[in-house]
Amino acid sequence: IRKIIKEKIDGRKQLLLDAEETKSEFFRFFDELDIQAEPLNKKQIKKYKKEWICNFSPAGADIRQVRKLCLNSRKYTPFLWHIFSFGFLDCATNEHAVELFGKTDKTNCVILSNVDDIAFSLKNADNLNAELLERFIDVTVTASDFAWTYAKTHEGMCGPYFYKQLGK
Repeated sequence: IRKIIKEKIDGRKQLLLDAEETKSEFFRFFDELDIQAEPLNKKQIKKYKKEWICNFSPAGADIRQVRKLCLNSRKYTPFLWHIFSFGFLDCATNEHAVELFGKTDKTNCVILSNVDDIAFSLKNADNLNAELLERFIDVTVTASDFAWTYAKTHEGMCGPYFYKQLGK
């Protein structure tokens, strides 16, 4: 039993170290691009994810089902971009998504690591593009007002995805 407990504790410590390394990589990335970044805390990240689901769930969709699939699925590892990959929302994909993201105003946006609970509010991120995001495993970038969202996934057969709200 002690061995099992020790392994679990060591595993959690490693996850924390990995998350700190990822956070440091984000900070280096933002410095290189001269992007102003403010980290979000865990409570803000949880709130942001819920707001993301509310803003991007299509009319008529069962929001509980979308939340379950994107935030706390037992069957799948939950990712926000499942809203696209499971067909809840039609969007641009592949090169078209990359092109649209490149043309999008990124003055005020949020970047979220879909692997760790890490997110940043960004200012002046217009030089951010899909190619630069390749250094991260799985991220979602969204306008601060939820006018658009871009998801770069860790799955070779899924994404990237880009969606822009009508009228925003």
